[in-house]
Order: sequence, then structure tokens, then C-alpha cells
Amino acid sequence: MPALPTERTRGLKIDRKNGKLMLSDLECGCEYSHVMPQMDIYIREGLIDSVADCVAAASLGRRGLIVCDANTYRVAASTVQKKLAGAGFDMKLCMLPGEHVEPTEEMVALIRSQADEAEFLLSVGSGVVTDLTRRSASLLEKPFAVFGTAASMDGYTSITSSMMIGGTKISKY
Repeated sequence: MPALPTERTRGLKIDRKNGKLMLSDLECGCEYSHVMPQMDIYIREGLIDSVADCVAAASLGRRGLIVCDANTYRVAASTVQKKLAGAGFDMKLCMLPGEHVEPTEEMVALIRSQADEAEFLLSVGSGVVTDLTRRSASLLEKPFAVFGTAASMDGYTSITSSMMIGGTKISKY
């Protein structure tokens, strides 16, 4: 994908280079100061083939836990796991049970119970899988990355997770 010119959207400078989005200069007219979270965002054709390079560039460690559900395992997580293993990463798999995974504390507990040896967590999925992985990583104080599988989901860059607690959906850090 060719580099596109720099653009400015809602006070945010966006550059694209070799499939990597580079966000900077967050400007907001409100009374609060904002800090840009540190994140690398890659959007390009064939990204799954270079997933190991992207994870290595982020310096997250060599031992990780891939979190997915049955659907995302079939469409991406199995390939992501093979690509990372082929590049020397030691990756365990946590496949969330059920056909329709809910963002509950029980699912967070399941992920956390499998993450003891992991240096980082890797979500392969969309909204719920990413929210559960982000929440688990936050509680474990470990870094996490996302291999997104749904272009329509905006939570990949969020710093909060939508969780069901006592039947109510709330945002948690």
C-alpha cells in the first residue's frame, strides 16, 4: 500500500508508512490535557504473514498467550500461532468457550489462569475478545497486542474494556 499524505483528523496528525499508521500531535479544545497512548497500528494487505515481525518490533517478549474464540481461531488465530511459533515465539493458546462469548469477569479469570508464564497477551479477534484480553492484561500488569479480525470495530485503540458486571455493561481500565 503506498504511503498517503499526512492528514489531520479532529486534532490528530495521521501519517501512513509501509502499512503502519503513525498518530501524533493530539490536539483537543477541551480543558483537559491528553496523553497519546503508546501503540503501533498496522493496516495492510497480507499482515498475517508479517505478524511475527510486528510483535517482535513491539518488544513484548518471547512467551505469549493468544486469546481467541472458536470463530477467530479458524479465521486467523491458528495461522497467527503458527507464524509466531515459526519465528521462535513460545505461544500458548486460550480459546474462550461457547458460541457467543460474553465479556464477563469469569472469562477474565479464565484468561488470567492461563497467563502465568506469558510475558504478553495477544488478542486475535474483535470486540469481546479484545476487551477481555485488555482487561486481563491490565490486571496482570502485562503488555498486550491485538490482531484485529473485524474492520468495523473501534475498540482496538481504546484504553478501556467493556465488561458485563452484575448484568450491567460498564467500562473498566
